[in-house]
Amino acid sequence: MEPGYLIEFIEGGRVVTGVCLEFRKGKVRALTETMKEVQLSEDRIVISEKARVETAQRREGLARKLKEISSRREELKAQVDIRGLWEVLQGEPQEFSAEEIAELAFGGKVGPDQVSAVVRAMLADRVYFRFKPDGFRPNPPETVEKILRQKEREQQKETLLREGSEWIRSLWEGKPATPPSFGEEVVELLKEKAIFGNEAPRSAIAEELLRRAGMSQPLAPFKILVRMGVWSRDENILIHRFGIKRGFPEEVEKEAFTIVSSPLKGTLEPWREDLTHLATFTVDSPRTRDLDDALSFEVVEGGRYRIGIHIADVTSRVPMGSLLDQEALRRATSIYLPEERIPMLPPCLSEEACSLVQGQVRPAVSLLLEVDNEGNLLQYRFTPSWIRVGQRLSYEDVDQRTEQGDQVMTTLWNVAKVWRGRRVERGALLLPLPEVTVRVESEGAITVERRERETPSQIIVSEMMIMANWLAASLLREAGVPCIYRVQPEPRERVVNGGESADLLTCYKQRKLLSRVSTQLEPGPHSSLGLVPYSTLTSPIRRYLDLALQRQLLSVLKGEHPPYTREYLERIAAQCEEVMAQASQMEQARQRYWLLRYLEERKGYETSALVLGRYGQKVQLLLVEFMVEASVPLAAAHWLREGEEVRVRILRARPLDDDLRVELC
Repeated sequence: MEPGYLIEFIEGGRVVTGVCLEFRKGKVRALTETMKEVQLSEDRIVISEKARVETAQRREGLARKLKEISSRREELKAQVDIRGLWEVLQGEPQEFSAEEIAELAFGGKVGPDQVSAVVRAMLADRVYFRFKPDGFRPNPPETVEKILRQKEREQQKETLLREGSEWIRSLWEGKPATPPSFGEEVVELLKEKAIFGNEAPRSAIAEELLRRAGMSQPLAPFKILVRMGVWSRDENILIHRFGIKRGFPEEVEKEAFTIVSSPLKGTLEPWREDLTHLATFTVDSPRTRDLDDALSFEVVEGGRYRIGIHIADVTSRVPMGSLLDQEALRRATSIYLPEERIPMLPPCLSEEACSLVQGQVRPAVSLLLEVDNEGNLLQYRFTPSWIRVGQRLSYEDVDQRTEQGDQVMTTLWNVAKVWRGRRVERGALLLPLPEVTVRVESEGAITVERRERETPSQIIVSEMMIMANWLAASLLREAGVPCIYRVQPEPRERVVNGGESADLLTCYKQRKLLSRVSTQLEPGPHSSLGLVPYSTLTSPIRRYLDLALQRQLLSVLKGEHPPYTREYLERIAAQCEEVMAQASQMEQARQRYWLLRYLEERKGYETSALVLGRYGQKVQLLLVEFMVEASVPLAAAHWLREGEEVRVRILRARPLDDDLRVELC
């Protein structure tokens, strides 16, 4: 090759026209049509012409000449029917040179312009032929079909990104906008990104969509979906992330209706003891709809008392292995959020047929305990039963009756305090942090209620349920029946000593140091409760693990083979633990979200805060009224000491950002 030769080479997937300025040792120095000087190896050149171009002229003239040649060849490129050529040549095993294909494309003898036009057309298409060092080979039909499908997908993706980003930008700017042809897919992409973040299956596409729309903030997908009217401003992201269904499948609803419509078995269950004569009462919040435990109290001869702890017999309405049972296992637990309740069982069961509704006869599993006037447990027995709740009491009702000296309530309170004291002697930790309840009313109003946990009603109910759970676990252990036990190792550190009354800070710190409660098939200590063994029986309407334990317990009481094997319970425990952890995470997240929504409208509100300590360049505070944490910069509060109480002012609350800012008053 000599200076002045016209050459063409491939760069960036396109043909570039140039002229050789110098050729030495297999290297070509050339000037391109864009007046760029390049150096390339000889094997990169796909076309070279001996027709010399005068290189002595000015470079602007050379570039103009090269552009004219390139433009002429681009026009010829449009005449190349690539698909037609492929239909003629496909099936042939060999490569075809650009000259051979040009002769077929243009007919007869061809020159460099036609050869270049073929090369340009082939490189622009890349569907029907594969470029090889010696020329072009026709792709097999299946390869062509695959490439065409891929190109179609790429075109659709580009259309989606272009139209979708324009739509999003218009919506964000408040302009009227018609959803594009790919509108539904754009919405799904935004949902995925809002729900799963960078772990979304199509995160990269969603990010490109948002980038083109000029939006990069993390909450952009959520806010756009709100603008679209797809989600509300208070959308619960975790419900979507965990795949939690609010409603029940139609077939489950039908089965529940059939069960509820069927009469109770009555005399067909002679092993069930009639306890409807007992003065039985429930203690719950007035808003509670799933009542799964009740109490009764009798004075018996010899200065003794008989206490009844009655648990709704859900097994009588939810047959093992039924569609209802499978759905309950999938849900594992009822979920209680400030804005809604998502039950484990359909409402016709959880709120009616299984619930211990006042005045209605219900099947139950009853624990009857005899205690003396010092609270000593003399004897106990579990029995399948019929009960009728005579009174529905609130916690406030019980507290009021206790204060007024009601014999039933004062005796139960004294017994409960004895039982609690003995648990403390065995290492139990009493950490009665105040409970803050957040509710969102139907009209959207948010109410926040703070309630102390050390009231007579709270102590009575908690100690009765703890006793029932402990005795049920003990009975199953003694009977050798498999049981899912709840076990908690010792805390990482004990800062609360025995039953001493601990202040709020100490209780709060001890809670942070507790070990996680887990489930296992071997009995073990529950350090916070001071009991061995321990399980849960008392909430079968709202927890599947309690329902499973109830089935095991009833098999012992009826002298039957237990329905669950050890291996079966291991699978149930593993499944329920995962779902219950998700439910707990969501309950905590939504509690904080709605608290921040409540505080969002209370900028400037002043409240008390407890100093928790210094963490880095922050002083961490607990807003006592709301039991929520916030922080202030160390520079603005370096003199504060742990345990000190201060007044703070709400500066800002941003629920979506999980951001709460306060300042010292």
